[in-house]
Amino acid sequence: MIRALVRLTAALLLSAAPAVAQDFNADYKVTGKYDLNIGEATATLYSVDDLAKKRSGVERHEVMGQVFYNIGGRADVDGAPGQPRIEVQIGPAKFPPRNISSVTLVMDGAVFMSEAEIGGSAEISNVSWGDNGALNFDFSSLVKAAKYGSDGNIVAVDPDLPLLEVEGHYEGVVPLN
Repeated sequence: MIRALVRLTAALLLSAAPAVAQDFNADYKVTGKYDLNIGEATATLYSVDDLAKKRSGVERHEVMGQVFYNIGGRADVDGAPGQPRIEVQIGPAKFPPRNISSVTLVMDGAVFMSEAEIGGSAEISNVSWGDNGALNFDFSSLVKAAKYGSDGNIVAVDPDLPLLEVEGHYEGVVPLN
């Protein structure tokens, strides 16, 4: 019963996301695209740079000398990025990257995460990394409704809720430096 409720919720929330076209206004530049299967639903989400705020939809950052990429994807809602949204963090990046650090999916205010401490997982495959920053990969993940606990650690919203399967393909360009 709970598993069916999670699938139905995912399908209903994703029905608001356009599956084919995107029409972001001139303040945004599309730099990549996710084609996703979330439970039994499908969605296409886009990595977009916010030109007015000079903010990239794909962020490269270093932690203790290790390179990570946070690769965002957003739905087009009236010409601007909206929900649902996804962020896949790959790294530490050896070229090409072979690890996914985390997957975070936000749908209608609910947050789903892949962290192992709540039972989630994430895998990356078929990675293609070009000299010009072109990046393609497939991924699969099990995510669970989660939140940050009072101690700052990630905890499941309800331990009895089932994991939600998310898989997809990303194709886009990432900043090299």
